[in-house]
Amino acid sequence: MSQPPQTRPFAHVDAPNNQLYQRVMRVSAFAKRRFIVHLRPEDIAEALRQDGGSRSEASRS
Repeated sequence: MSQPPQTRPFAHVDAPNNQLYQRVMRVSAFAKRRFIVHLRPEDIAEALRQDGGSRSEASRS
């Protein structure tokens, strides 16, 4: 039998685009604290543009 794939709970730490992933998660966590349960892609893109991060990362979202 084949082995089941190993889970990597912290795979995002060294994944490609990990900084962008962390920024998106920060936007999501902030929205959750404000009881906003639905985020549209446009909302996330706007928040990424406003957070002072790299323009190239924000333009990819």
